[in-house]
Amino acid sequence: AYVVEDIDAGRLSAVLEVAQARFEQDQALMSQIRQAESKLNERKVVERAKGLLMQLRSMTESEAYHAMRKMAMDRNIRIIDVAQKLLAMNELLT
Repeated sequence: AYVVEDIDAGRLSAVLEVAQARFEQDQALMSQIRQAESKLNERKVVERAKGLLMQLRSMTESEAYHAMRKMAMDRNIRIIDVAQKLLAMNELLT
């Protein structure tokens, strides 16, 4: 937003407060977008790894997910890390 007309000092303070609030709101929204994009990308990796297990081990979707979840819990790592390692190993071996 911008101000076209002359502005007195009292009003300038209010305009600056609104601009600051808008900036902070925009920053918060951008942060939420980045988090959502990150979660979506992680979900895609997990889905690819799950599909790989389903194909290579003849597992159902549920079995593949539970296998990755168990591996993550046993190793105290995130499921995305398990998925990335599975995909990397598959890439290395093919």
